[in-house]
Amino acid sequence: MRPMAHADGVPLHVTVSIGIACLDDAAFCSARELIDAADQSMYRVKREGRDGTATFFETS
Repeated sequence: MRPMAHADGVPLHVTVSIGIACLDDAAFCSARELIDAADQSMYRVKREGRDGTATFFETS
């Protein structure tokens, strides 16, 4: 994998862990619950090795 950038001549490798929360109209009571669900998904990606995505699906 080629580095995205260099800093002072040192290659930088960047990874991304993304958590996504999906919901229907009544799945979450508040924005805080939606954000918490996305956070749970992001930390699941990190536990599973990082550099990926995970989605939290909730239906009512």
